Amino acid sequence: RALDGRYIAPAAGGDLLRNPEVLPTGRNLHGLDPFRMPSNHAVKDGAQQAERLLAEHDQWMSAVITGTGEGLIVTDDHGIIKSFNPAACEVTGCCETEAVQKPLESVIQFLDGHGTELHQDPLFEILQSPVHRQWGKEVFIRRRDGTLIPVDYTASAVRNDAGRLIGMVIVLRDNSERHRAERQPAADALQRNRQHLDEHAGQVAARHRDR
Repeated sequence: RALDGRYIAPAAGGDLLRNPEVLPTGRNLHGLDPFRMPSNHAVKDGAQQAERLLAEHDQWMSAVITGTGEGLIVTDDHGIIKSFNPAACEVTGCCETEAVQKPLESVIQFLDGHGTELHQDPLFEILQSPVHRQWGKEVFIRRRDGTLIPVDYTASAVRNDAGRLIGMVIVLRDNSERHRAERQPAADALQRNRQHLDEHAGQVAARHRDR
């Protein structure tokens, strides 16, 4: 047929032991076997499965972020808040709708123990840093109701595969209970001293009356 100049249908290439349909040999080859290409139904079903998988991943991540007991805040590379979990609302006294899409510094200000704003904001320094950095120490923040509470925080820069800064993750832990527990022994000792002084004063007063 080829010598007569007649049309010869091409065939799929490959190992004839794995795919006997390549016989007879000597024909033009094509890289794609139309009989092995997915049908329209298969393409739609694959897309639906991929969407279900992505939705399950989003639900799982949302459950983790929502369920964690520590305040979790995510910002972009400009310091704009993108995620603000319920624990962060509890710590800061600011609800999610008030925080998301707001600059970080308008929601959280780090203070010292006297309520004075720190001169050098460590979170801003992290965003400006050319390398991945983490900070972790205790500072104070002022809640929306005006109360000053101690918190431990960790802030980490997030970078993509190319090394470009794409945001920051901040974890806040309320240390109020720990501070109260640390102060309790001193408060108990002070109360005992006051009781002792009151008893001593009563005894002195009683002796004076007896005279």
